[in-house]
Amino acid sequence: MASQDQNTPYTAEPSSSHGTPISSSNNSTRVRLTEDEKVKLVRLCIQHQADHWYGNKKAFWGQIRNLLQVEIGKAVRDPQQTVNSLVGQFEDQIKKEEKESGMFLRDIA
Repeated sequence: MASQDQNTPYTAEPSSSHGTPISSSNNSTRVRLTEDEKVKLVRLCIQHQADHWYGNKKAFWGQIRNLLQVEIGKAVRDPQQTVNSLVGQFEDQIKKEEKESGMFLRDIA
């Protein structure tokens, strides 16, 4: 049972369910990150990207969650979902800017 207790505080279950709440108590304490805190999250991901490999992704996101909590003092339930959202917002912004400027770089890629 000791091994279960070690895994309990930071299970990767929210990541595997793509943001589905585990319990209603987690919903009432939603964490909002400032722009600076979002940058810190992305930087941690980049610094530890070598640890993100097939079969180790749950451990990677648990590590990022722990490191971010130490750095900013906030417990983020699902940093993977946060990063996915940030990437989506960035991609949407790039598409918008390409459309506004008249530049389409899709042929290059």
